[in-house]
Amino acid sequence: YNVGLEEACSVAGISAIDYSEWKENAPQMTFQEQEIDEHELEMKEKIMEKIVMHKIPDLLKLGITLENACEFAKISVEEYEEYKNKHVNEE
Repeated sequence: YNVGLEEACSVAGISAIDYSEWKENAPQMTFQEQEIDEHELEMKEKIMEKIVMHKIPDLLKLGITLENACEFAKISVEEYEEYKNKHVNEE
């Protein structure tokens, strides 16, 4: 927002000194916490991928071409075909 530290702290209802003390004393993420965050991010990405991949057949039913549906989903046709083949084999 391009505001100074004092102004940002004022909006947050704290002093710049409070912020500085918090920043100095804030616990650093442990390696294990970082690993969990990475795992959570990976899981969220997989969930989002499934949501996107499941929407493509709906778009195709509406008469949208596979290429346009994939472009809309920001994936390649090859990525969709690969996902589709993998998903069909899992069922």
